[in-house]
Parts: sequence; C-alpha cells; structure tokens
Amino acid sequence: MTEQDLTDIHDKMLSELHRYGGDIDRIAYCPTYDDNDPRRKPNPGMLLELMEYFKVSADETVFIGDYERDMVAGERACCHLILIKNKHGTGEYDNMNPTLKEKVAYTDDLLGAYEIVDSWNN
Repeated sequence: MTEQDLTDIHDKMLSELHRYGGDIDRIAYCPTYDDNDPRRKPNPGMLLELMEYFKVSADETVFIGDYERDMVAGERACCHLILIKNKHGTGEYDNMNPTLKEKVAYTDDLLGAYEIVDSWNN
C-alpha cells in the first residue's frame, strides 16, 4: 500500500464519520515496514506519541485493535486493552498469549468496545 492509498482510506473513513456526526482528532501511522522502527507495532511508539500529543496518561488511555500485535503495543504503552473480532473471527483472541489475554477485553465490534468502556466508567 502506498501512502496515497492510506491517505485515500483515511479520507473515506473521515468522510463517513462526518456524515454521521463523528470525527477523529488525529490519525497516526507508521510508514515503514522496519520492525526496529519504534512506531511500528508491536512497538508502542505511535501510542506514546499520541498520549503525549493529547496530554493523557496510560491509565486514561484505551487502545482498541483487531490483532494480537495491537494488544502487545497497547500493553507496552500500559494502556487499557480491547480486542475486536477481525476477519479471522475469534482466532486472534482464542490463540493469544495467555498472559496478555488476561489483560484484554474482547468484543465483536466498536459498539461492543464502547459498551465495555462505558461499563468501566460506571
């Protein structure tokens, strides 16, 4: 995927969100495939940068992803973790490292993730 492809995807996503009254304040991505890049998941660099940008601590941060490597990055950044079912069904969750799995809330979709976060706030 080129950076332009990703920009096009982001533009479409934002357009759809705006159509329904939603918004995203900032999008972060790692343009390299270098696993040594601190921003490339499962490294936590992007998350740490976003927490710094928004001036929030890890205990105030929920990281939602759909792959185990997302959860590893979130754990390394000390965030609360929610895994959403992906195109592989429950496989990411079912086969996750048990130590990590203990720290992860699992749901089928973003609405479920919202409900999990909402339950933590009540």
